[in-house]
Amino acid sequence: GDEGCVGAATRVVSGSSNILEREVLGLNAAMDFVELLSIKQVTIEVDSSTLVNAVKKRRYTRSYWGKVTKCCGELLDQNPRANINW
Repeated sequence: GDEGCVGAATRVVSGSSNILEREVLGLNAAMDFVELLSIKQVTIEVDSSTLVNAVKKRRYTRSYWGKVTKCCGELLDQNPRANINW
């Protein structure tokens, strides 16, 4: 049979008053979780279309969130069955 798992996690992330930065902190936590468990097939969902578009178009700013989106793009490049959506 087809082995699979559907899961979801919601976490409170603190450290910034900027909404986009909080989304980036959440994305970073999700990527850490994916790497910790060596998950190959995953869809990461965030609430920011700006963040998703930056990752998918590989357009990274020179800010902290640009560095995180670049890491996410690299994670997606390494795992063809991984995806990010909003």
